[in-house]
Amino acid sequence: MTTATVAPSFGIEAERLRRLGQRDRAIALCREGLAVYPDHISARVTLGYALMEHGERPDEWEAHRELKAVLERAPDNLAAIRGLADRKSTRLNSSHVKRSRMPSSA
Repeated sequence: MTTATVAPSFGIEAERLRRLGQRDRAIALCREGLAVYPDHISARVTLGYALMEHGERPDEWEAHRELKAVLERAPDNLAAIRGLADRKSTRLNSSHVKRSRMPSSA
């Protein structure tokens, strides 16, 4: 899809790609579509989840920003709330695992 041909339904296709594990394509489609339709809430949620699943550190911060932007416009959006909670939980679990692997001083 080029910017000239992005349809409002791009969010559905991006979510389908994300669920199929094609995160890079989902991320690219969301970014392209959101450039044309910046108020597309579900596409922002999809982008946030795809970025979280991608797992790169800068992507995690971008995911956080996208999901927070959703909550600014739609404070009751459960998918965004859950995504932020999952992100926080994952970070806490990750830091706990790192600490438990550290040698103890005897």
